[in-house]
Amino acid sequence: MIHKPVRPILGVIAVVTVVASCGVPKDTTATKMAPKRVPFDLLNRNRGAIASDAAGEAASVFFAKSGRLVAVARRLAPAASPQVLLNMLREGPTKGEVETGLRSALLGQNLAQVISVVAGTATVDLRTTFSGLPSADQSLALAQLVFTLTSRPGIGQVRFTLEGQPTDVPLSNGSLVRRRVSRDDYAGVAPAA
Repeated sequence: MIHKPVRPILGVIAVVTVVASCGVPKDTTATKMAPKRVPFDLLNRNRGAIASDAAGEAASVFFAKSGRLVAVARRLAPAASPQVLLNMLREGPTKGEVETGLRSALLGQNLAQVISVVAGTATVDLRTTFSGLPSADQSLALAQLVFTLTSRPGIGQVRFTLEGQPTDVPLSNGSLVRRRVSRDDYAGVAPAA
């Protein structure tokens, strides 16, 4: 005959035994998995980007639609550099986003590189090939860069150089300036409220 105080202890032991038997296998080596068995979008190849919503940080990348910018959510690896955002602009919108009318004036172009971020200003060096873009796309490309980079904490303005030298850049109103620029300078193509 079992005494009453022993019954709860036996119940706890039974629960612990059941839980322990349902544990994770104790493999000591990695197992290669066929790409078809990998969960959807886990193999996302965006450099610095991650597909998981559970990790990383949210970021906005700005593409264009009908002459205006549109914010698109992306996930970044922790501590991703601003250059990663520029790479995402260069990779362009996804196939589904293209089907909704989104495009990038920077698509596939190695037109710019983020050089530094100092005191809230990102310095972006443009390549000489940037001048080969149609003038409307130049302004749109700069707006994409400004809105995307300033969506990150700690960046409020962008300074553009051309092959390392200060350069004039077109604003959304058509004027040229040789100074740091902000979102206000591209209000003409800002996302609709």
